[in-house]
Amino acid sequence: MNHTQVHHKLKIVLQAFLLLFAVLAIPTAMAAEEATPIMPLILKGSATVNGEPAEIGSEVVAMIDDRIVGSTTISTEGLYGDLPTNRLLITSGQDDYEKIKIYIDGVEADTEENEFQNARPGNTIDLDISTNTNQQTLDNTYLMILAGGLLIIGAIAAMRYRPK
Repeated sequence: MNHTQVHHKLKIVLQAFLLLFAVLAIPTAMAAEEATPIMPLILKGSATVNGEPAEIGSEVVAMIDDRIVGSTTISTEGLYGDLPTNRLLITSGQDDYEKIKIYIDGVEADTEENEFQNARPGNTIDLDISTNTNQQTLDNTYLMILAGGLLIIGAIAAMRYRPK
């Protein structure tokens, strides 16, 4: 083999290695970019239900548009996030923070409208939350009365205008 042929073969081998490297590097770089974790927003504070401290075992859930983005269980009466193991970690992008709604045992908690306005991923926010299940029960009672009234009106109308 002469010098030109050896040079040509080395050039082909080098090009093959470069092509192989490029093919393997692109998916790895894309996977690394997609796998970059988002730091959670961390919430902790007091939790009350009907003016009383929330009971141990109560569930505190953060939701954005019917999607659970964080949850914890109260392990100290009236507090959530008092321990590192029960902080409410919200795993969502910062753009969605304004849509966060907090619930205690399925009842939406009262929070300030702009509570998360200046929040950044990784921040810890002290947020006291409270619910009033009496108000929720009252609202449900009114809805049941309204539904019953509409049902009675519909039955009367059906009986009055039925074919004879």
